[in-house]
Amino acid sequence: SVTGTYTKTGRDVHAEAYVVNVDTRGTSGNLSFTGLPFSAAAVSVGSIGLYNIGLASAVGAWAEVEASATLIRPYVSRDDTTWAQTTISAGTGRYAIIDVHYRTA
Repeated sequence: SVTGTYTKTGRDVHAEAYVVNVDTRGTSGNLSFTGLPFSAAAVSVGSIGLYNIGLASAVGAWAEVEASATLIRPYVSRDDTTWAQTTISAGTGRYAIIDVHYRTA
């Protein structure tokens, strides 16, 4: 299941979501989470915790709220120097915790 909440104060939005035991079989490509309540005015960075989703040997992760959009793209580093968008690892038992803050246009 996927659940989320948000609070909007003026142009500031704080959103959090929980992805619990999702089945990603039959999917591929870059991972993204859609459905933010408002479009972001600019790129913003938040935190993300991923379990069992394309994190083999990862040393860090962060969530990017895309400008002019309502989606989040997770990025990971496997060597502590370069960052790459997380790819979907097809299977069952996928989990994520997302916490972002951004401004609306």
